[in-house]
Amino acid sequence: MEELLPGRVGLLEVYPHDGLSTDDHHYPDDDLSTTDIDIIAIHGLDTSAPTTWEYRSQNGQTINWLRDKDMLPAAVPRACVMLYNWPAKFYTNAVDLTLHDLAEGLWLDIHGRRCQRREPVHRPILFIASCFGGLVIAKALHSAASKTSTYSYLRDATVGIVFLGTPFNGTPMQRQAQWLIAYGNLRREDTSCALVENLAAEETNTHLKELVDNFAISVNSANFSIPIHCFYETQKTNLAKKALPPSLAKYMPYNRFVS
Repeated sequence: MEELLPGRVGLLEVYPHDGLSTDDHHYPDDDLSTTDIDIIAIHGLDTSAPTTWEYRSQNGQTINWLRDKDMLPAAVPRACVMLYNWPAKFYTNAVDLTLHDLAEGLWLDIHGRRCQRREPVHRPILFIASCFGGLVIAKALHSAASKTSTYSYLRDATVGIVFLGTPFNGTPMQRQAQWLIAYGNLRREDTSCALVENLAAEETNTHLKELVDNFAISVNSANFSIPIHCFYETQKTNLAKKALPPSLAKYMPYNRFVS
């Protein structure tokens, strides 16, 4: 299914309309009475939709927990579930985008969908963000905090966020990401360091610290307070193996690859 998504940036509905199984990626004109909340999932850096949300068993079965009927739809059958697909590569075939660009693009796509479908202004939104996708959410909600923002009504409609491994304090993996960019440059690949710069440790990253501080203040204000749940992994992962030749990956310090 992944081959359907490259080149397409923006929202893709996966439930109840299964946009992954059709070449028609336009906003479906289904009866709005069948759903009453939007759940929007955002993948992280150097990952993709829909594979971020899939489990592949040893026998070849693929389970997508956002759209398979026994997974998330079983828990919230009246939810419209969507992916926000964005170009997340940074050391090969990269698009030079900033965090602001991604946040603005997210609001623009949600706004466009709601206008086209004439959805209620206060239709609830729940975000699920994997890794770097959480920083996109934080940036989007903060940028829409001003009542003069075109998207302030979407911020007001947000009812909750689930963060999955979002690097609010930066990550030591930023150095490995920089190595991958350098390796990509040696291979004359299209690389971009714009997003990777946001992953530097918070104590040396004033932009990240400012973003996190502003986000924390905005989501705990008197007129906008929403439930937030954060989850993170504790197991080590050697990500170099998926990007580098074995002859080079073996020299990368495994104990630094923690997701």
